[in-house]
Amino acid sequence: MSHILKSICIFTLLFSGITFSAVPTNITFTILMSDQDKKAVVTELVEKAIQKSNLITVSPKMAFSKIYIMASQDINDDVNSDGWTFAVAHINNSSAVNLVETMASEGVLQKDSLIRLVGELIEEQGFLKHLNIAHSSSFKHQHIEKIINAFVSDFALRAKSYNGS
Repeated sequence: MSHILKSICIFTLLFSGITFSAVPTNITFTILMSDQDKKAVVTELVEKAIQKSNLITVSPKMAFSKIYIMASQDINDDVNSDGWTFAVAHINNSSAVNLVETMASEGVLQKDSLIRLVGELIEEQGFLKHLNIAHSSSFKHQHIEKIINAFVSDFALRAKSYNGS
């Protein structure tokens, strides 16, 4: 049995018993910023917002949903170079997992080329589910906190539906 087929079988066995009930959805998050001090502030705000939510929790195990937050200062803006632009992307890979479960249960995973393709799908970050932006006229804590809380609470509400529940 090839390495990829073994991985798919193990993966299917591990996730075939997953139920999406009141248990918080496991997620991961990534902050993309060049200013490391401000990145630390945003990271702390994201962690606090996630802790407030009973819908999501940070865990790399079985985390099909991911949130990426990118922030950039409007350095070249001729009106306000103190402004900050934030973007958020919701990524999810549960559809690839569901495909593997279906294919495995139907005995379709027989050809090596199909096994490689499905293995590659599982390894991908996932599919873009949602994209949003926000702007703040400065990096004041209360402004940034509102943006991050809005991003995380919106993600928390959507994350379960991304996983098919």
